[in-house]
Amino acid sequence: MPGETTRSSTNITQDLVDVPIAIPEGFDARITFDRTRAQLRSWPAIDPSHTSVRSNPDPRHEQIASAARETLAAYAVLDPTLALPHPPTFHDPALAERAQRLLRYLAHAFRPFEHLDGEPAADTTVARLLDTVEDILGS
Repeated sequence: MPGETTRSSTNITQDLVDVPIAIPEGFDARITFDRTRAQLRSWPAIDPSHTSVRSNPDPRHEQIASAARETLAAYAVLDPTLALPHPPTFHDPALAERAQRLLRYLAHAFRPFEHLDGEPAADTTVARLLDTVEDILGS
């Protein structure tokens, strides 16, 4: 059992084998949840390297999402357990700092996961989310 995934459309939990579960026709995204993040109670525990969309609303959204996924994938190689050690301990402290800030930001309470961690959810517009992620990646 390398990990678990939940299809948000039906809330069915299945174990991932070699191939992620396909989303039925008409859905725009595939979201894969990560067991390590879930065990750390880092909700929504989404695995960015196995999460994808068919199309983004606009080129800016696509660019920011792609840069965020690349940053998080590079960091996952350095810190696979997400222990988040002090950034200067890494060969590339700037990458570690950006990735850790991004991980912390994306782990804020989202409405669907509010009941899991007891934290009040924050309503964040897509525009604000993109601005914040862009700021983090640019730092």
